[in-house]
Amino acid sequence: MSNLRSHSAPVQPFRPQVAPRTATYWKDECGAVHVLLSSRRKADSYEVIPLSTDLGGCAFRWFRPEPANTYDILLRGSESSCTCAGWAYTGGCKHIQTTFELLDLGVLTVAPGSNADDGDAA
Repeated sequence: MSNLRSHSAPVQPFRPQVAPRTATYWKDECGAVHVLLSSRRKADSYEVIPLSTDLGGCAFRWFRPEPANTYDILLRGSESSCTCAGWAYTGGCKHIQTTFELLDLGVLTVAPGSNADDGDAA
């Protein structure tokens, strides 16, 4: 007779559930692009402004007036970056993902004077 217990299945690490995110966009009477990012817990509205850059790729500023917040995004393939806390912690964020989606849909255009090559932004 053995006093050893049989092995149980290993405990899986806790992985928080990511809330589904939706992005709704519209253009105002001046042609500015506005994006509403919403999830189960909150919704944030931004104005997305194309910026000129000579770093390669293309750049955009996500501006939110209330509460005031600004995020600058550089899209340059695998070297894309954002100034938000999500990108600092994980290396990816909703701003970059949504900007890529809006570029693919033709909603956003690259600012004149950007040094964007065809393969850099996508």
